[in-house]
Amino acid sequence: MKAMSESKTGSYKKRFTMQAAVLLCCFASGSILAAEDAVPVSPGPEFTLAGNVSLANDYLFRGISQTWGKPALQFLAEVSHASGLYGGVFASNVSDQMYPGTHMELDVYGGKRGKLPGAMSMLNYDLGLIYIYYPGGNYDEAKFAQRYASSKFNTAEIYASLNYKWLTVKAGRTLTEFFGWNTNNSGVGGGFYGDSEAGVTGSTRGSWYAEGALNVDVAAGWSLNAVAGHQTIADSKDLNWDYYKLGTVYSFNKAWAGSLGYSATSDTKAYRNFWGLQNTGSTYDVARNRALVAVTYNF
Repeated sequence: MKAMSESKTGSYKKRFTMQAAVLLCCFASGSILAAEDAVPVSPGPEFTLAGNVSLANDYLFRGISQTWGKPALQFLAEVSHASGLYGGVFASNVSDQMYPGTHMELDVYGGKRGKLPGAMSMLNYDLGLIYIYYPGGNYDEAKFAQRYASSKFNTAEIYASLNYKWLTVKAGRTLTEFFGWNTNNSGVGGGFYGDSEAGVTGSTRGSWYAEGALNVDVAAGWSLNAVAGHQTIADSKDLNWDYYKLGTVYSFNKAWAGSLGYSATSDTKAYRNFWGLQNTGSTYDVARNRALVAVTYNF
């Protein structure tokens, strides 16, 4: 029943994904110094900490709203090592209409970034694992007369990407069920209000996504970005979807940035009039096209 995602660190969730950069120190001199006169250069820091806090009008995970169309306050922090190893945490509010039993998503992720060897050194790679955690969230917390069996939304996903200048391609695969979806809570014939013929037919473990992204600096402080991707739900019928986003970011200074964007998804009927799991009669088109606005403070 839960329809999930701008890949997280994937979108992720979901996802305002930031990659911390390792800064290389360099120096120059107007004249050649003898070895005994050379000024020693301190090596750059082995570890770098970076992150941000964002306020957005919606939290989209691969084009699907996680906050029932309401604003999201998000936090991200990442530590990276000069070797390319990194780890981070991401937190955001979510809607209990999507995730009964909780209002919070907490992601823990880590991996390795670097350059491919030899003639392929112009390509940057990123290999990692993300665990998406919803404290207290469970399908058995849904407020329906016919109770669902226990099934947590927590999801583990591996991902890999390649980057060349302004172009990035990325793919990921779940190691668990896709956010708790199974035949008990998301089966054909009742799991999705918008399409009674859609649903899960087996294990959703091994669901995967693939996407391409562009990020181009166009003027001082301005950049344009675009994402196009596809999400496949393993062992399901009429639940796969495509997602797209076009946006721009303006950096006011080193700390503050604002972004505008527009998100769209393929016309998948299953996610129209999505019935809230609080059973209050609230329905929402979680995959509808929408404008996105966010303000971010980077540290």
